[in-house]
Amino acid sequence: AAFVLAAFGGDDGAHRSDMGGCHRKLGPTRVDELGNLVDEGVVAADDDKQPQLTVDLGKRRRISKSEICFVRPTAGHAYQLEGSNDGQHWEPCGGHADVQKRSPHTDNINKKYRYLRATITDGIKGVWEWSIY
Repeated sequence: AAFVLAAFGGDDGAHRSDMGGCHRKLGPTRVDELGNLVDEGVVAADDDKQPQLTVDLGKRRRISKSEICFVRPTAGHAYQLEGSNDGQHWEPCGGHADVQKRSPHTDNINKKYRYLRATITDGIKGVWEWSIY
């Protein structure tokens, strides 16, 4: 089963995500045919210097992979992906420092985490969709 998330402003209990600073929603949150929470995408405020998306999976879960679809993928993106079990101590588990034009950006994680955090380091500061398997 996959968690499909990109709801920076919402909170549905088990799925919590937020982006530092102010943000604006690009589309409504909906539940797809499999019961996954889906948001149509968000963009960080122009003055947000470190746009992050943090997902709380509710408990430690084995995560096999992460797929992030950034806003305007043809512009390219670089990002850091980190995992945590307490939301305080983070370790790198994916991402890349070079700007790459693709969608989705896939990271094979194969580790247990409660939280995942993506920090956009280069490119348009927005996420269209984030799937966690």
